Amino acid sequence: MSKIAIIGGGIIGSSIAWNLAKSGLTSELIVIEPDPTYEFAATPRAIGGIRFVQGLIENLKMSLYGRYVFKNFARELNIQEDLLT
Repeated sequence: MSKIAIIGGGIIGSSIAWNLAKSGLTSELIVIEPDPTYEFAATPRAIGGIRFVQGLIENLKMSLYGRYVFKNFARELNIQEDLLT
């Protein structure tokens, strides 16, 4: 039985699941996504982008980390970079 339930498999839910799995919690989590086609999900309809948020240092750190992850995404997933475009 899963101990962690993630509601929504969009970019946020998938990111949380990915990072928890990397931490070794794969067998303890489940992602619940009502629309497996993502046709009506918010993520594919979003304009996207990473912005640097001014103000709190925590926001800046999250933005910098997001930029790092985005730049290294193909290597992290061990796939060819051209498959992401």
